[in-house]
Amino acid sequence: MPNRLIRPGTLSIAACLALATGSPTDAEDSSFPLQGLFCNTQQQIDETLAYVDRGLSPKTAVELSNEHEVVCNYVDLLYYVVSHPIKVGAHYGRLSVVKYEAVLTGVIVGGLLRPVSPSAQIFFVTPEPLPEISLEQRS
Repeated sequence: MPNRLIRPGTLSIAACLALATGSPTDAEDSSFPLQGLFCNTQQQIDETLAYVDRGLSPKTAVELSNEHEVVCNYVDLLYYVVSHPIKVGAHYGRLSVVKYEAVLTGVIVGGLLRPVSPSAQIFFVTPEPLPEISLEQRS
């Protein structure tokens, strides 16, 4: 699949929730640079998507989810690099997305990859499934 860079301003709300920029950054470790909705838990993803289903923008939905503490981020000015994604479900509401759990290993800022240490478990959504070849199975 050719690499593609899609600007969030030109997409529907579903596509803005997460953008895969193409193939994994390294076929061996299945790392993906992504933008969009990221949360600490699947429950927080579900809560944030429920706000979107009620007509709120993803950014506003994240603000509401973060009312008491920061648990979600809407990443649109940089990229999170995740590895070892595992499909954990789907959401069918105002928009349809695929939900994943992965390991946050880095952040791309100004075109430079900055490692996240220690790496962290994270949940995110994409408007389309990630390539099956790169997905791990839950044990």
